[in-house]
Amino acid sequence: MESSPSSFGGFEDGEVLLKEFSTSKGLLEVAAEVGIEAKTLKLQNISIFPKDVRKFELSTREILELKNQLMQEAKSAGFERLKITGKRVSGASFGKNVDIDIDLTKI
Repeated sequence: MESSPSSFGGFEDGEVLLKEFSTSKGLLEVAAEVGIEAKTLKLQNISIFPKDVRKFELSTREILELKNQLMQEAKSAGFERLKITGKRVSGASFGKNVDIDIDLTKI
């Protein structure tokens, strides 16, 4: 069994990741609990919210771009898998669990 380092590619196991992403509608802040298991980066209980405005709607394209940016960062850091989990707290799918598992070796 491969041991899990507490730090990998600039990500720290147990830390709260805080990042800003720019969209056409303004800045988004992303927060998630970081977990590292071997070469898997887990972003758990992810929260995405607008920085300077109370509310705005993101298009599917913008959500996919955010996911792609997270994927590229994880891959650049040396991870082979990215798992993103959370719960929708707004929008049409309010309350829906989010569970995304991405094989970074295929991108």
